[in-house]
Amino acid sequence: AVGGPGIEPGSVWFQSQMNPSLSSFNPALCPDGDNGMVRLAGCTHRSCKLEVLHEKHWGSVCDDGFGGENARVVCQSLGYSGHRAAALRQLTGGSGKIWLDDVKCKGNEESITLCHHNGWGFHDCSHQKDVGVCCQRLQRK
Repeated sequence: AVGGPGIEPGSVWFQSQMNPSLSSFNPALCPDGDNGMVRLAGCTHRSCKLEVLHEKHWGSVCDDGFGGENARVVCQSLGYSGHRAAALRQLTGGSGKIWLDDVKCKGNEESITLCHHNGWGFHDCSHQKDVGVCCQRLQRK
């Protein structure tokens, strides 16, 4: 092994070092995540673009009314703590489908897709209003 468990070529950590777009192990970036229905991608030090899967296509979420409660649901659904989850409004540069708008979570939902929203694909947004989320990293003990 090269440097202990998890450092072997082919491990997630090793691949993250070879592919800077994987932010899970870069402490300077918000952590990414993907549970098969919701993902955080294109991460920066401020946020990751929130995307949801519907009809086999990934699409963005509009930032209208998107706040901390929604961000907490996203982070918890990806295995992160909801504590200090943050939403970044007016994230730009998106393309493709815009799936959700006017999302309102109560906080007990298992996924952002289960929160109240206008319906899949119904929105009055452009990609200038895509929402980003930054989750708090889990601290290793």
